[in-house]
Amino acid sequence: IARINSDLVGKYINIASRYTAQGLEILADAAIHSQFAAEELGREKEVVVEEISRYEDNPGRFVGALLFKQAFEKHTYGRPVIGSRETVRSFDRNKILLFFKRWYTAPNMVLILVGDLKEAKILPQVEILFRDLPATPPPQRMTIEEPRQSACRALVHAMPIEGSYFDLGFHIPGLKHSD
Repeated sequence: IARINSDLVGKYINIASRYTAQGLEILADAAIHSQFAAEELGREKEVVVEEISRYEDNPGRFVGALLFKQAFEKHTYGRPVIGSRETVRSFDRNKILLFFKRWYTAPNMVLILVGDLKEAKILPQVEILFRDLPATPPPQRMTIEEPRQSACRALVHAMPIEGSYFDLGFHIPGLKHSD
């Protein structure tokens, strides 16, 4: 079982190249100036809870989530990136602002642009738009050791659907391992 980085949060815009400047402005504004208005937070949390429900209603995605839950007892890989209803509903504005300040920093961010673009024209715009991004490095990430698995783990989950879905996973060495 391999995940490159389950901690990666992506924001993207798919837009005609003639609107690249506006797309960059939107991304920069979200990365730097997000306010997380208290009056909107409750509604947005329920939107995420609805996304969790849709995720669980998709058997292909759901079986993948169950695979990772079975394979990883302690590591965060065993939990869905989107979270659970309980964790999402527990967020308050202060927790979100602290998370945002802690992780949304220049040394923790990657911006990728693909399309009919000219690097010489775009890079100066990027430098201007993202210049106010905090430069503080993010905290050191915790390393969670997963207990060694000594036997096959299996799970059967019944759903009222017309079909069957199977996922099979194997623990493998990390990307930097000599194998």
